[in-house]
Amino acid sequence: MSFFRRCLPVFVATGLLLPAAQAQRVEVVGLAASFNISQSWLREPGLQLGAYQLGGNAGARFDDTGNRFSAYSRIRLGEGAFFVQPELAYTSVLSSRYDLSYPGDPGPPSAPDYQPPTSGPFGYRIRRADVAVLAGWHLNPRFYVVAGPVLARQLRQQITASQIASNAVFSSLYEAVERQQLLAQVGVGLQVWRLDLGLRYEQSLTPYSRQITYAGQTQGFHQRTNQLIFSAGVLLYDRSRRWRK
Repeated sequence: MSFFRRCLPVFVATGLLLPAAQAQRVEVVGLAASFNISQSWLREPGLQLGAYQLGGNAGARFDDTGNRFSAYSRIRLGEGAFFVQPELAYTSVLSSRYDLSYPGDPGPPSAPDYQPPTSGPFGYRIRRADVAVLAGWHLNPRFYVVAGPVLARQLRQQITASQIASNAVFSSLYEAVERQQLLAQVGVGLQVWRLDLGLRYEQSLTPYSRQITYAGQTQGFHQRTNQLIFSAGVLLYDRSRRWRK
């Protein structure tokens, strides 16, 4: 929530700081929810984390899902069809799942860190707070296009420390996530009465993670993300009747 409180002045000031000569005005204010299909990609084919092995994206598919919830406004510039659309959003989606295995010598069962040979999937739940400033153009009274940057603050997952060896691996994987990430979105929208429907594609411009440190060893761990966003919004305020005709 502190991230949203810091960004709220920027969100509000976007419209106030636009040149007065362009006669900017708030056209709509809305709330939206979306169904997302996401994917994350690991550049490295695999990593060795002590006795553990983390597989790459050999079997990755574009089939992870999640949601995005946003508040936004559309500010028209001048008398033309150009507008800017600042947004505040919360995104929660699944990432790709990697194979995490412990194929080494498990040691005696009496050892405090005993781990039998195992193999299973590991994946993140990507949770982030977003600030987007999109530029748009009305192609006709109902149909428009948008594109622009998104600044995300990642909400890292944490794991309670214990003597179980695998917990240290999970903790290192979670800590590898970058706190900030820059992304870009491009999409189309359709306004029908007070419904605002959209389809967007999002691509990361900076990595979701860059490196990982485990047992004192640091190595590259470059992950990128992208997703398709199917959104449905409700306009709480709609001033521009021109676009509803």
